[in-house]
Amino acid sequence: MESIYKERILALAGGKAHFYHSEGSGKRSIPLEDICTNIETGTRIYTCGPARFYDTLRNLVDSGSIFSDALRCESFGVHQESNGKESSAVLSRTGETILVKDNQTILSALTESGINITYDCMRGERGMCAVDYTNGEITHRDNCLSNEERNHRVCICVS
Repeated sequence: MESIYKERILALAGGKAHFYHSEGSGKRSIPLEDICTNIETGTRIYTCGPARFYDTLRNLVDSGSIFSDALRCESFGVHQESNGKESSAVLSRTGETILVKDNQTILSALTESGINITYDCMRGERGMCAVDYTNGEITHRDNCLSNEERNHRVCICVS
């Protein structure tokens, strides 16, 4: 499989770009752990891919192989499937309970209730909408929080 911008990318990267494809004759898996283990301080890793790819990257961050501030992520989309049940969010400042329908994000439920909150990408990539939570079962659908952060934070634009 050939990338339509391969020559341009190679020129911009001074010939130091590497290409990996999950399909076609040039199929080659990305050796993420090998690539990410010895990166220099200040190096940025720009990524775009499916959820499985981000799960692997998140595990590398959790293991200390990648510093979380090194990652810059963009996804092919977020998990949109319903979890099949309604839930609620209790706001710590006001004590107000907001119903979150089974096919709705927390952010959508909040804005529908007239509550203003800062958000940006609506894809769970940047973390601007990440908020702390104290308890409850969370269905995380973001691509930016580490597993450690997911123990106490949630990106409400996709979760």
